[in-house]
Amino acid sequence: MTEISKNMMMLKTQHHWMTTCLNCGRTGDFPPDYLKTKSAPMLVLKGIGTITLGRIGEDNNILRDDIVTWKKRMTDALYIGNLTYTVRPSILNEDSDASSVVYITNTEENNYVVIDAIEEKPLHNFDGKLEKEGARKDLLQLIKVLKEHDFSGALRIVNDFLEEHQSRMEKKYYSPNIEDTIATAFAMHNKGVLEMINGVFKYAVYYFKESADIKEALLGPRHNSTLESMEQLAIALYGFGYLAESHATLRTIHSRSKSPILAARIWNSLACLHYQKGDFSFAIKCAARGSQLEALDLTATISLVNRGYILLSLGREDGRRYLKIAEEKLSHWLGSENEIVQSVRYNMNS
Repeated sequence: MTEISKNMMMLKTQHHWMTTCLNCGRTGDFPPDYLKTKSAPMLVLKGIGTITLGRIGEDNNILRDDIVTWKKRMTDALYIGNLTYTVRPSILNEDSDASSVVYITNTEENNYVVIDAIEEKPLHNFDGKLEKEGARKDLLQLIKVLKEHDFSGALRIVNDFLEEHQSRMEKKYYSPNIEDTIATAFAMHNKGVLEMINGVFKYAVYYFKESADIKEALLGPRHNSTLESMEQLAIALYGFGYLAESHATLRTIHSRSKSPILAARIWNSLACLHYQKGDFSFAIKCAARGSQLEALDLTATISLVNRGYILLSLGREDGRRYLKIAEEKLSHWLGSENEIVQSVRYNMNS
């Protein structure tokens, strides 16, 4: 058991995690004297959204084009998150309808902390506003080095934050609070992204798993933020060569999510995974499912790229038709010099 997992167990034991209903329609379940709080801003670093198979004949360069593309378009991955939560002096009666639940915790003051929402917005929406909203200095420094594409410097800042949090948790009278815990979950996710784009998939797997576990405990298994960390975990496992584990994670996400966009990304990832396993027939079917969105957006177009790749690698010339459609779309969205676009052209001419 990892140290972080032990600390999460400690947090659950001390704070008595449980579920309750906030939408029962009853008027007297919560006393009116409660405090609603918005957390300080947190960085939410978006990971690799869709993955490609690269160039035919270069199977050892897994995720290369996707990582290079992420680095060059990194500013699109910078989001700011805020946690909104409510401190209440009591919970609902035991016979309340629990069809709609959120996770709560019993604090030292014998109150309850109810997570209301996590809001995420692109960084460009906060130009000049982060300091006024209470952003920590290390957050501002992290954003600065990321904009400079100093990924090693960004990793050092995230490491310092996690070490600081760990040292606080080890103090004798430390009592975890909701903002610290969710900020740690996001920091672990961010570290996973930075490790993955550096090609260190082993560490990326560890930190995405820790982040997903904490988010699931706090937010529930179907929350978008939980599923986001799980998706990045599946991609890191794929990059690390743990195909069975990646497959199981992708299937779990698919069973929990109702988002058609996320479903398309999962089918695309499954196509790449089954191709690497040598299950070419099912890989083609997965790529076809991933490209069936009504609007041919980026996710569906990447599925067309992989569908064309698989068909061409099997000697089927109809793969070039899919690559041609995808190349026209991707050149417009990503630019003609983008690595994914270059690989599509390479495969078309192979």
